[in-house]
Amino acid sequence: MPEVPEELDWVYRAFHELDGSRQIAAGIVGRIPFEAAAGYADRMGIADFTAFWRLIRALDAKYMEHLREEREKK
Repeated sequence: MPEVPEELDWVYRAFHELDGSRQIAAGIVGRIPFEAAAGYADRMGIADFTAFWRLIRALDAKYMEHLREEREKK
């Protein structure tokens, strides 16, 4: 589990809540959809969606890299 600065803890929690919106097909895990993040930001009152989306995408990229590395180990 990565260390997350306290002021960004809310983004890490949002990332985990959005994790369930991924599509999975034939064992391949997709990225968090833009629409899911936009809906979450709207419901949660996140004013700067652009910054939020950048953070979610950065976390998602690291997660996808982790999944790829785990697959390659098998």
